[in-house]
Amino acid sequence: MPAADPEDQRRARDFERSLREDVLAGRAHRATLDWFEAQTKRVRRSLWLIVETAKHDKAVLEQRTAAQPSPQQDGIRAPRSTHQLLPSHVAPDSLASRQLQTRQRDCSECPQCDKDQD
Repeated sequence: MPAADPEDQRRARDFERSLREDVLAGRAHRATLDWFEAQTKRVRRSLWLIVETAKHDKAVLEQRTAAQPSPQQDGIRAPRSTHQLLPSHVAPDSLASRQLQTRQRDCSECPQCDKDQD
């Protein structure tokens, strides 16, 4: 099994590192990195599985890269660090906003606050 081969795992880590560096430098398209990150952990940890999966997904990946402009084509700035390459699926902090609204509502119902406003 490829995932149990330590040499294959090391090459997979090297591949991921070089892919991130290439995207930062503008030599590879962001869609390629997105494709890689969408793979299962089992695939990402084996270079052999990465190559086999890429063979099957090559046409889809080429369509995605053709549909999205590259950083050099449209003058889009490339990210400056690998932190900027991380997915940005961060949910808003709704708990904090709800707590703030609750405090404001509670304060407006308070008899002391009503006296201060008069």
